[in-house]
Amino acid sequence: MKKLTFKKDNETGPYAAFHPDHTVIKLNGFEIGYMTGTPGKWYIRFAIIVKWPRKKDPAPFKWIRIKKKFESETIARAWVKDYNDKIQTDLNLYQFKE
Repeated sequence: MKKLTFKKDNETGPYAAFHPDHTVIKLNGFEIGYMTGTPGKWYIRFAIIVKWPRKKDPAPFKWIRIKKKFESETIARAWVKDYNDKIQTDLNLYQFKE
């Protein structure tokens, strides 16, 4: 399996207080998900491919959230690294080309 990488993305500007910092999860240099949260409540989301886009929502992907909550970003990163193989085989990941 290919290695997942992480990129910390800190919000800046006048609206930074309304958007928490997040960490982008990448595969082959393309974004496939992200981690975001506050201390004690970190969440992980992945984009998966939707085979049949609908008229109401024509996007070729949908966001799914991992049910497990994490105490910190470090613990969330460790979990993603531990389950890297399972994530790549079980989820039909969408890679953002932009």
